[in-house]
Amino acid sequence: MRPFKGLAIIALVSCMTLSTANALTEGEQRQLWALSDQVAALDDFYSLGPGDVLNIVVFNHEDLSGEFVVSMVGIVSLPLIGDIRALGRTINEVRQNYSDLLANGFLVNPSVSASVSLYRPFFIDGGVLEPGVYPYQPGMQILHAIALAGGYSKVANKNIPPILKRASGAPVSGEAISVHTQIYPGDVVEIPVCTTTWNHRSCF
Repeated sequence: MRPFKGLAIIALVSCMTLSTANALTEGEQRQLWALSDQVAALDDFYSLGPGDVLNIVVFNHEDLSGEFVVSMVGIVSLPLIGDIRALGRTINEVRQNYSDLLANGFLVNPSVSASVSLYRPFFIDGGVLEPGVYPYQPGMQILHAIALAGGYSKVANKNIPPILKRASGAPVSGEAISVHTQIYPGDVVEIPVCTTTWNHRSCF
């Protein structure tokens, strides 16, 4: 279980961005500040991917411990062992694999802990002031992503639900997408925009 370390960061960014004329509605602001105090537990099901940073600790062996980045081909390079596959695995599966390999001729009963110290970013585009790539934190909703991207732009179409493209391995709930839908590392969020011609704008 990992605490929602990004809670304060998101709240701070929200405070700065929601003061603009094109910011979120009052109801959305209330939802944003009413962040859950529950711990987000991604590690049990989250499938690792390129860009994730793993914090691995081998008890009493600092030389075998550290932070390791999952490569673009889904490989993580670990001391003594070399490359092992991380793509599509959970952090616990990687931890167990590393522990088993260390026990195979290197250490006696190795004690290994592992967590994701930095998740791969998510992407947001469309009707926001600052579209782009943003750091992910457990528990984030589309609402938080909009705030981090500066709030709604003038051409945002709030009458149409956001479009969400899930990253490979992310859970799919089957529920209708809304600003309160949870996002996961690597997801792509698109905020619809109004249809505009030279003399008319349609937001229906």
